[in-house]
Amino acid sequence: MSLNFLAPRHDDPVSQLRRQVSSLRRQIDGLSREASRTGRHAASDIGDSASELFDDAWEHGRDAAQQIARQAAHVGTAVRKDPVPTLVAVGTLALVASILLARSR
Repeated sequence: MSLNFLAPRHDDPVSQLRRQVSSLRRQIDGLSREASRTGRHAASDIGDSASELFDDAWEHGRDAAQQIARQAAHVGTAVRKDPVPTLVAVGTLALVASILLARSR
């Protein structure tokens, strides 16, 4: 007498469902691995872009600071040579500011 009736049949609904669930698990694992790889690459790209942006901003900021320092030196030299125009400009600015503040009240 054969005990084939005890062995699982490959075409019964439960076996088919098990095979389908197993296949879905493998597909989900593959998708999870791919999503993880894609996320790591995207994070790396974002980090690289942010680093480049910071480097560019640092370079331009340094250039701007050097330009401002040169201009301040020129202004300082001009004020030392002839302070009257500077005093007139500061006085005019103070007068305009006081007029504008008086209007806003």
